[in-house]
Amino acid sequence: MSKLLFILTLLVSLAHAQIYCDKGQECPAGGGGGGTFTLSHTVADRAAYSNKLVCSGSSCTLTVPAPTSGHAATIHIVDSGGAGSILSSVSSTGETWVVPAGCKVSSGPVGDMAAAYTLSTGTSTTITITLTQAFSDTVVIYREYAWSGSSVSFDTCATATSGGSGTTATGPTRTMAGGTELSNTMMGLSATPSSITVGGSYTDLVKQNDASTTLAFAAGANWLNTSSSTAVVYTLGSAENWIISDMVLKGN
Repeated sequence: MSKLLFILTLLVSLAHAQIYCDKGQECPAGGGGGGTFTLSHTVADRAAYSNKLVCSGSSCTLTVPAPTSGHAATIHIVDSGGAGSILSSVSSTGETWVVPAGCKVSSGPVGDMAAAYTLSTGTSTTITITLTQAFSDTVVIYREYAWSGSSVSFDTCATATSGGSGTTATGPTRTMAGGTELSNTMMGLSATPSSITVGGSYTDLVKQNDASTTLAFAAGANWLNTSSSTAVVYTLGSAENWIISDMVLKGN
C-alpha cells in the first residue's frame, strides 16, 4: 500500500511540474534541456589588420584558439562591399558549418552581414571563409560555446536595419522555441561612433580586433541561458546607420 502511495505522489508531482512549464514559467531541470551555456572563446578581427583574419580575394582564413571537441561555435561577418550578399560557405577540418538564410541582412550605408554555425566543433584552429565577392572591409566575430546538456540545435535567426542614422540600435524581436537558449548578435555600422555600449542582459560586448576599448564599425554581444525574446539594444556615442543579425541556439 505504501509503495502504491509513493508512486501516486510521484506522478502528481510530475504533473504539477508539467503544468508550470506549460504556463511559460521556469521549468525544472530537463524541461529546458537540463544544462547551461558558457562562453569558451571569442575572436573579433578586421581583415585590414591581417592578424587573426587574413583575406585575399574572396577567401578568408580565420585563426581561432584550439576548440574543445563537441562545443557549438558561431561566426558573424560584415563587409562594406554592398553587393547584397557576402557569405558563401564556411569550412574547417572535422566540423560542419551551416549558413542560415535568415541571418543575412544588407544596407547600402553599412554593407552586407551574414552568419554561420557548427553544432559540434572539432580541434581545428583554422577556419576557411568563402565570400560571394572579393573582400572589401571585412570584420568577423567568432564565438565558441560549451553546453552542459546533451546536445545543441539551431533555433532561429532574425535581422534588423536602422532605416536611417541614430544613436540607439535595437535588434530584432525573435520568436524562440523556449527552454534554455542563447542569443548571439552582431551589429555593423556605417562609420565608427565615439562609443558603443550594450544594455539589459546582453553581455560579452566585443568590438573588432578583440579589444573592448577599441572603437570600431562592428560589435557583438550575447545573452546566455535565456528564453526571452527581448531584443538587444546597443547605444552609440554618435548617430550612425546600422544593421543587426541575431542567431539563436537552443540547448537540449
